[in-house]
Amino acid sequence: MPNSTPPRKSNPNKAVTLTDVAAHVGVSAVAVSVVLNNSQSKVRVSAATRERILQAAEELQYQPNSLARSLRLQRTNVIGFYGAHGRSLDPRFPFYGALSAGLQMGCRQHDKDLLLQSRLGSNSDTDIYMSLLSGQIDGLVLYAHHVTPLIERLIESRLPIVTVVHRLPGVPCVGIANEQSGRLLAQHLLQRGYKKALSRNSSPDLPLTVANRMRGFTEEATVGGMEVSHTYCDEQWPSKEEQELLTGSNRPDVVVSYSDHSADGIIAFCRENGLSVPTDLGIAGFDNLPSYLRPSMRLTTVNCPWTEVAQRAVGLLVDLHEGKEVPEYVELPVEIVEGETTRPLQ
Repeated sequence: MPNSTPPRKSNPNKAVTLTDVAAHVGVSAVAVSVVLNNSQSKVRVSAATRERILQAAEELQYQPNSLARSLRLQRTNVIGFYGAHGRSLDPRFPFYGALSAGLQMGCRQHDKDLLLQSRLGSNSDTDIYMSLLSGQIDGLVLYAHHVTPLIERLIESRLPIVTVVHRLPGVPCVGIANEQSGRLLAQHLLQRGYKKALSRNSSPDLPLTVANRMRGFTEEATVGGMEVSHTYCDEQWPSKEEQELLTGSNRPDVVVSYSDHSADGIIAFCRENGLSVPTDLGIAGFDNLPSYLRPSMRLTTVNCPWTEVAQRAVGLLVDLHEGKEVPEYVELPVEIVEGETTRPLQ
């Protein structure tokens, strides 16, 4: 007969094992493993015995050895994230906050833990590579603009990888309809009578995703009869060239920034220089992310579902780790968010 009360342990600090639970219930350790570890076995366990095993595990405060289990099952149930840019995990940037939220939601959905790794401080490529390939994670969600020697090494490893936002050769990716987002915004502005646009970019060497976004805008706007000029400024505050354009007699009637963060700088400049938005100047962006610079003004923008992008990437990575076929690219739709920084439709 099995014991009716939990045995006293001679060493209260010693961890309870499967053998302890088995002895308490009066069954084999294999039967206990089948119930508690979901192990594959020919041993069949009745519903009544299963209930007794679960009750005994609770009474004995049994804790599974996650390391041993991960070695046995060849999985850790941990998803890694690597941002190849120093500010990839900086909570001050809403874009990265949206990605982080999506990663956490995806991990909760699939019962995974999340390990974050970013290029901060003096970490070398070798340090980062060894950390990610040390067996702590089942797969990696990767955010990188382009292929670097480190990224190439990661891709060539056997580690399952899914990228977010930016596509890399041979790696599954979850992103958005970038070119379509630019075209939708151009159509929105053309319908509201805008004739002269300033396309504000961070640099001539944009990541392909952002370049496609701005190219889609320029092509659609030009076909619709809008004059489009371009500036390049990596700072939120307008450059000297942009300031002269915005305060001159021949200024554009709308500024289209490559991101909401960039558009916020134009809004702040207009406030300080007596330009009324949208009467004197329309402003639009991309992302639909919150900002402390415009608490009382809703920005006209394109909603890019970055949180869902990251969440879907986790699901794709789980499928990849389980040996399932996954699509090369998952493209999520975008939509216009009409705010107060452009003219209303007449």
